[in-house]
Amino acid sequence: MLAELQSNIRFIEFNDSVFSSDNTLLFSASPKQKLQAWQATDGALVGQWQAFKTPQRDRSSVINITQIKTKEIAIITSDGVYQTWSLSPSTSK
Repeated sequence: MLAELQSNIRFIEFNDSVFSSDNTLLFSASPKQKLQAWQATDGALVGQWQAFKTPQRDRSSVINITQIKTKEIAIITSDGVYQTWSLSPSTSK
């Protein structure tokens, strides 16, 4: 075990997860339109993004996540939305 995720939530569900290409971050994709970045060394949450949801739907799940460039991640949602985010030294929460 590398680290335990630092969260006060009793249950976290991931649809997908992947380590960054340099193994410093763990990205997790959730059923609640969220994409999260965790430090691999200590499990600290360092970034969180909200995926786009079509207005006609009550919710949308992030079902796939991948790192497409050194500083860019991409997701696909259950609505078929493809979305990308740039990673910066201080990721947005």
